[in-house]
Amino acid sequence: MNKSRVVAIVLLVFVAGSVSFTAHAQTPLESLRDRAVNLGRQIMGNDTPVSSVSREKATSTSGEEIGVLRERLRNRVANPGELQATREERRVEFEGAVTEREAQLKERVARIAEQKRQIAEHVFSQLAEIKKRMLGQFLEVIDRLDAVLVSVLSRTDKAAEAGILDETAQTEVYGAIRSAEAAIVAARDAAHAEFDVVREVGDVADEETLRSAMTTLRNEVRGDLEAVRTKLREAHEAVRNAATMLAQRPRVDEVEE
Repeated sequence: MNKSRVVAIVLLVFVAGSVSFTAHAQTPLESLRDRAVNLGRQIMGNDTPVSSVSREKATSTSGEEIGVLRERLRNRVANPGELQATREERRVEFEGAVTEREAQLKERVARIAEQKRQIAEHVFSQLAEIKKRMLGQFLEVIDRLDAVLVSVLSRTDKAAEAGILDETAQTEVYGAIRSAEAAIVAARDAAHAEFDVVREVGDVADEETLRSAMTTLRNEVRGDLEAVRTKLREAHEAVRNAATMLAQRPRVDEVEE
């Protein structure tokens, strides 16, 4: 089996277990709930049921807390520069750590036949590139969830001002929005933290241990991405819950977005 075929098989197996994202175009006719649902389909696949929305009881939220939440959310969406700078800083640090691990790998596989050594080095580099790219895509989806939640919050404010939401409804919807914002922050933190995790190949004595080490590496990288994907699912569910909770209130469709 030649080098290119071995590399293709290894990467195909890895990518088959990962997440794929497609561009999502917003249209004026989409409801807030539809936007949250469509983001979820990007995260979990097109066959994900959209009717099973969590109905967790929201905790009470004071006006002051909502004011702080409102300012924090709107600042993040209106001024994405800080988040983008953090993302770029993490990416550069990740690339530097990958370079160090690549040098380490060359030393550890020095005794292995050249062809197998080149395959191992190539697979290592490709797995690192996949992880970097996927984390970037995860963060882009998280940014869009932020934007959807800002829309939910804005519409909730208008409904409250118009007297469409009573005190109980406001408590529930604002509580759901607060929970969604916390889930978004947790997902973003998880993605940023994974940039600090650069997997390495352990000691390699022969071709058999090299094969085992590369399998372990592939599984570890997949696990890293799946952990972030889980947080992303939770954030999506929380945003969808907030959007649905608002959408189900009587007369809320009278409020313009």
